[in-house]
Amino acid sequence: MRRVSIVISAVMIAISLYVIVAARSFPGASNGAPGPGFFPTILAIIIIGLSISLIIKENGVNRDSDEPVFRNNFLKVVICAVIMAAYIILMEYISYIYVTPVAIAALMLDFEERRPLPIIITALGTTLAIYVVFYMVLAVRLPQGMLF
Repeated sequence: MRRVSIVISAVMIAISLYVIVAARSFPGASNGAPGPGFFPTILAIIIIGLSISLIIKENGVNRDSDEPVFRNNFLKVVICAVIMAAYIILMEYISYIYVTPVAIAALMLDFEERRPLPIIITALGTTLAIYVVFYMVLAVRLPQGMLF
């Protein structure tokens, strides 16, 4: 598993460096607001930092077993992919406000969170935070769906 983590980290660093270079070609900031390349650059820097920390962690850990983690959790990965696919499809028909908390709650259940209060708080809080930041602050239209 250690070798796989290091390879994935290296690939993520390479992709992030490409994103940073590509984001530099976007138009610059206007009126003191960050330009369209700001957020991709910040996310790429965060991914680089996390990838480096994973490489450091994997080099410092001595594991007896090299058994892949995904072999034991393959069903969870498939369920997560199905939830995300359904989320993307349903977003076209049902509003962001209705689909997002359900998707977040379903993902939390897939990740074995069983306590109702953290699921409700996280699902509604994340949905509200994204709505406030994108719709109210940045004036980005979120999917409104055709049915509601």
